[in-house]
Amino acid sequence: MIQKGLFNNRVLRQYTAGFICSLSVMAIGCSIGWTSPAIPKLRSGSTRIQLSDVEITWVVAVTYIANIISPVPSGWLMDRIGRKHTLIASNVLTIGSWFVLLYATCPLHLYIGRFMVGLMFGVGYTVVPVYLAEISEARVRGSVSSLMSVMIYVGTNLEYCVGPYVSYDILCMVSVTVPILFACTFAWIPESPYYFVIKGNTDAAKKSLSWLRCDMGQRDMDAEFEKIKSTTELQMKDGGGKFKDLIATKGNRRALLIAEILAIIQRFSGIGPLIAYSSITIPEKSIPGITRNEQMIVLGMTWLFTSIFASFLSDKLGRKVLLAISCTGCGIACLSASTWFYLREKTSTDVTEVSWIPFVAFIFHALFYSLGLGPIALSIKGEMFPANVKAKASAVTTMVLAVNSFWLNKTYLIIADTFGFYVNFMIYGVTMLLALIFIWFFVVETRRKTLQEIQERLEGGGKRKKVEEERGVEKVGESCVVN
Repeated sequence: MIQKGLFNNRVLRQYTAGFICSLSVMAIGCSIGWTSPAIPKLRSGSTRIQLSDVEITWVVAVTYIANIISPVPSGWLMDRIGRKHTLIASNVLTIGSWFVLLYATCPLHLYIGRFMVGLMFGVGYTVVPVYLAEISEARVRGSVSSLMSVMIYVGTNLEYCVGPYVSYDILCMVSVTVPILFACTFAWIPESPYYFVIKGNTDAAKKSLSWLRCDMGQRDMDAEFEKIKSTTELQMKDGGGKFKDLIATKGNRRALLIAEILAIIQRFSGIGPLIAYSSITIPEKSIPGITRNEQMIVLGMTWLFTSIFASFLSDKLGRKVLLAISCTGCGIACLSASTWFYLREKTSTDVTEVSWIPFVAFIFHALFYSLGLGPIALSIKGEMFPANVKAKASAVTTMVLAVNSFWLNKTYLIIADTFGFYVNFMIYGVTMLLALIFIWFFVVETRRKTLQEIQERLEGGGKRKKVEEERGVEKVGESCVVN
């Protein structure tokens, strides 16, 4: 039966569920962005604790050690107690971490607090993409999945906008409100129908789908449910959902390669260190009349609004086109910043008159990163894997993200102090340009395809006509990149 009313619109309900679920990663965004305004306070001794540069790198990097640990347990939990309950239970870690940071009196306390929220990183990056992909129709799945990236930036911007202007304690208290809000709202949102099908709970699956597709006719809803049920049951019978099944079929191997390489490419864009260390990377007085804190806010807003814009482009231009554009822009931006830092640090060239170049390069990096690498590299893992290995694949991808995040964040200041900032950005820029080769020849377009159609494409199957149509779409997209 079709439900009527303002909120009885299935697209609106899918966006609402996606938005509220993504509050969990907004809390992660707060934790990522917190370091930038907090580092100057912890360095200056204006808090109860004063840290050295080495201790600061550990405050940033210890989060990603925890992030390496938690994806596998969270992947196991999401198939045992559900996507929803896994996120709600682990949210306790985020809330607790802020109180540990609030009352910290020594570096060890900061490490413990950051480690706690790092565990939630692993859960959020593993579970949220899967949940968003599973609740969404094919026509809006790209934009709904992009909410994850958007909400991370909302959290980061909250820290950038509030952090420089309040005390350390107030910043922690403001930050803890986000996971509390998530806990109060997500309890009212339904579990993924795919999870209920996996558990054999047909009635609950239909009830969940009915809420998410409230204005869909009964015949169409029944047809979608049967497709979900048949596809999921077939996938769950194929291999039993062990880690070895990630490489058991051609489609799984191809999906795993794409997801992991994209995860590495995303991290090597330099986004992690740029967010964490922007307060000490952006040159002082690089833009006349704008303070460094205000430049951080502009940078954060660029990430946010571009990611919102990109969420609508994802289902129009396609993932592959946006990834190629994103890597090109990020590569050029990083190499531009690297050139400026090299001239300042290794030559006698006076770059004072052009000290705006790094900030402008970072703005362009933010624009291009948020167009593709930010939202798509995170969300694509929720689209490409069959139900029986989806949790395992998401866990592995999150671990790859975490390992690279730890390495890049831990070594950023060390490389800068030893060789110069220019080396960091040279590495990022060269990696982005090389990444174009992988994206061009290996990434599979998932735009406006059902999860079953994506599986057929990865396996190389499906009807000839469908494959030809898909290739036609990709050729149009590829011509946009060439032109």
